[in-house]
Amino acid sequence: MPAPGWRCWASAMRSSAVAVPLLMAAFPSSAQTGPALPTKAEVTIEISIKPGTDVAPLLPSPTLFLTAKPSSIRVPYASKSVALDAEDAATFPRTEIIGSTATVLVPPDEYELLDELLEGADVQISARLDKCPQPLGRDGDPNTRDAEDLVGRGVAVWDPSLPGGRSKAVVELEGRGLFGRLATQRSK
Repeated sequence: MPAPGWRCWASAMRSSAVAVPLLMAAFPSSAQTGPALPTKAEVTIEISIKPGTDVAPLLPSPTLFLTAKPSSIRVPYASKSVALDAEDAATFPRTEIIGSTATVLVPPDEYELLDELLEGADVQISARLDKCPQPLGRDGDPNTRDAEDLVGRGVAVWDPSLPGGRSKAVVELEGRGLFGRLATQRSK
């Protein structure tokens, strides 16, 4: 059975001008002899917190949410959550890797197609350090937002001369800004 979010990802891929020729040729690929490991999906992310940003409102146990998507497509191909404790939250910058088989939203029989789509593509990374809702503890839900959450984006640029074929993504987390905080407060 496909991983959650795969149907949405596949639908977005089919409607993408970049992916249409590849999908029409290979989707679905149930005729493959066996799943290969994705080789172009992994991205190393260097995550920091903007100097002067207060992390105290996020404590005691924030969750770091990461998503990765090709620059030309709206839907992520990988997501990861990292539960942090107060000590972890104070240890930034930190390095994370996304796109391993454990974080890919694509079923194993589509890894080859994913590699084809990522060949030559920059990968956009979105990150959010999620506030621990009090007194309930960590909710672990990437869809919830709080005005105090820290957010950031980065891009891993395609460069075949580098190991793995792309640069690491550098993401600096900062407050959501006035609009983000107001939108969050109105939606509650």
